[in-house]
Amino acid sequence: MKKVNKVSLVAVLAAGLIVSACAKSAPSKYTYHTWATSLGNNWNPHTWETNADDSLLGYISSPFVDMAPLDTTAESWQWVYEMATEVVDVSASHKADLAKYHVEAPEDDEDLVGYVYDIKLNTNAKWEEKQIDKKVYGGKNITADDYIESFKLLLDPARKNYRANLYYSGESAVAGGNQFYNNDAKGTFNPISFADYDEAVAALEGGLEIYIDVWDFWGAEGYIDEDGNECSQYLSLTDTTVYDCAEGWADEAESDAFTASSIFEYYGPSYFDYMILTTYEENWGYGKTFEETVGLEKVDSSTIRYYLATPLDWNYFMTSLTSTWLVNVDLYKDLSKEGDTGLIESKYGTSLDTTLSYGPYKLVSYQDAKQAKYTQNENWYGWEKKGGALVSTTNFKVNGEYQRQYQTTDIVIDVLDQAAAKLAFERGDLNEYTPTAEEMSGYTLSSQLYQVDETYTMSFFFDTNLEDLKAMDLAETNKNGVVLSNLAFRKAFSLAIDRADWVTNTEGYKPAYSLMNSLYYYDIYNDPTSQYRKTDQAMKAIVDLYGVEYGEGKLYPTLKDAYDSITGYNLNEAKALFKQACDELVAAGLYTAGQEVKFKVAYKKGQLESSDFAQIDALNKYLEAAREGSGFGKITLEALGKLEDRYGDVGERGTYAIGYGAWGGAAFYPFRNLDVYMDPSKYSLHEGRCWDPTTETFTLNVNGTDVTLTYQQWAASLSGAGQYANASNETKLDILSALEKEFLGKYYRIPLAGSCSCFLLGYQQHYFTEKYNIMYDFGGFRLMVYDYNDAQWANYVSSQGGQLNYK
Repeated sequence: MKKVNKVSLVAVLAAGLIVSACAKSAPSKYTYHTWATSLGNNWNPHTWETNADDSLLGYISSPFVDMAPLDTTAESWQWVYEMATEVVDVSASHKADLAKYHVEAPEDDEDLVGYVYDIKLNTNAKWEEKQIDKKVYGGKNITADDYIESFKLLLDPARKNYRANLYYSGESAVAGGNQFYNNDAKGTFNPISFADYDEAVAALEGGLEIYIDVWDFWGAEGYIDEDGNECSQYLSLTDTTVYDCAEGWADEAESDAFTASSIFEYYGPSYFDYMILTTYEENWGYGKTFEETVGLEKVDSSTIRYYLATPLDWNYFMTSLTSTWLVNVDLYKDLSKEGDTGLIESKYGTSLDTTLSYGPYKLVSYQDAKQAKYTQNENWYGWEKKGGALVSTTNFKVNGEYQRQYQTTDIVIDVLDQAAAKLAFERGDLNEYTPTAEEMSGYTLSSQLYQVDETYTMSFFFDTNLEDLKAMDLAETNKNGVVLSNLAFRKAFSLAIDRADWVTNTEGYKPAYSLMNSLYYYDIYNDPTSQYRKTDQAMKAIVDLYGVEYGEGKLYPTLKDAYDSITGYNLNEAKALFKQACDELVAAGLYTAGQEVKFKVAYKKGQLESSDFAQIDALNKYLEAAREGSGFGKITLEALGKLEDRYGDVGERGTYAIGYGAWGGAAFYPFRNLDVYMDPSKYSLHEGRCWDPTTETFTLNVNGTDVTLTYQQWAASLSGAGQYANASNETKLDILSALEKEFLGKYYRIPLAGSCSCFLLGYQQHYFTEKYNIMYDFGGFRLMVYDYNDAQWANYVSSQGGQLNYK
């Protein structure tokens, strides 16, 4: 069959117009049919977690602001307003107000900027109206009160919402947000580190209040003083209160009595590295209300004022406004109740009857594991009625003209397996299709094939906890899975993988051997070329990790030459490390040489497809080649699909030892990327059962001074109110790259590939521009242009015999 061309498009379109001219008909429909192997099940803006969740939320919500093309030839972009109409820096006139929220602004800065922003709201924005259980929700205009009350719910300490971390921490943290989110706690004990015992003594003598975790160091949980008071977890190093285990009082000779001061003085010089020392930070928001604590205020019915905990450039603040916290407060509260954990939970945004839209589309049908349907939300502010149809035009110019936007009238997402999706696409029943790795070569010359790198790094993440691994072996989830507790084994596992070969079994992915790829920019608004991965620091981190030498007289004369040589694959070193690991595990009595090793891998939320099996088969081939002669028996992986929460199954519950998944997004914020690996107060760590980054420390030389912090503190130091957040980019790049290398060197996570969106777009529509730009994609769903309406498309498909050719 012939590929569709411009001539046939025009001919069929003209035929459709002639028919419509002969008789009155209903407004044209433009339905976008897409597919997924599984649907998201939580599009609550306060708690969503996965990309599948976020994609559903995107259709029914509108952000404050967005990015759009300005001139597609020049590839320039612009900020455009959606739920906001203006964002104004008002820091200079509200400097005095910052003190209310404990924000310290520079005293000598007369032209203060970056601390306070007024967000002027779109007064035409309105909720979808829906009757649920005989009660009518929505239908009203959205005002400042909606945003304020939604923010209260987001940060509510009785709820501990997952997405609150975007607003109580990081660059765009609201002033007082952290204090209110934790206002049920009088304060926090924050681990601190000293180079040695003498440095800690000097700090103590200098007046610093230092505490020791006596539960951890002394096992003192449950100990009591002479008045029967239980010992606190943290005691001041100057505390002379005597504590003892209850049964010890009867026999002083057998007593394990102690004071915090005596422990530090007696054991500190010898066991200092095992002590967890902390400082206590009082929570000034303890027990206070939202209004007393949080820097989000209503100025008037159409303006909210946002006070930042730390200053933020206007462009970066605008970037933070490309997402939103808005919920319908009445529905949200009616769907709330106390959950099993004691926290208040809301079912908001988990089904058709728990969802209200304020975006261009509204959800009209949702069948879990089957289908989701959307249609135009007649209450959306952007629609204009023309001839019975809802039509929208941009309020900004692209290429010098106002453009039609959101031409799509309906959206249908079907849950399909790969084979069914391909058949549907070729029948014209789907508007897009993602070819399998095996199919990709057949479409390389297709005019409809799009290939775009994404920020996500696909990886294996582990549970290396020995007790967990022993339990999994007993449960026959693994066979001799205890070997994963060995660092040499994990490193060998990584080096055994031929990533260049492995990605041929994916849908166009690219080999990865680092946490972040080339799409991460550390200063994009001031320097569009500021790719983290191209900095000397980032390249050297990976070169050092893989032990590649460079310099005069070496195989690789420059750092870039050495970096470009890395593939992540080294069979000889993998073999040596597997032998080392086998010897160490046998010596430790954990493994008997020659026995089979098998892992069930938490691979996918949806059903496994042929490409998934091909990927696992390839990995088993690599492991087989590397383990030969090492002493290990056959090492195999078995992929598991249809898993609701594979990340939690590995990182929280210890159900599986290996999971497959990705972190990505936030391309303009590489300095907070490590939060997802090192800060459990903000994210559920996929490697959470491997280690405790809140207590494990790392020493790094920063600008000539050795600094020791916990990994959590290092991650937090680079953004928000962190101690290096306002340091030079060079300093922050030094720290970030060192931490990336350190984390990768633990092999709790093994990068495999950078994801790539490789898909075919159907002939029914085309993108606004064929030039991809990270700021606005191809113009996005907003500017997508249809060449056929649904009726015309059906006619065209029929004219092709019901079978389309995209090759």
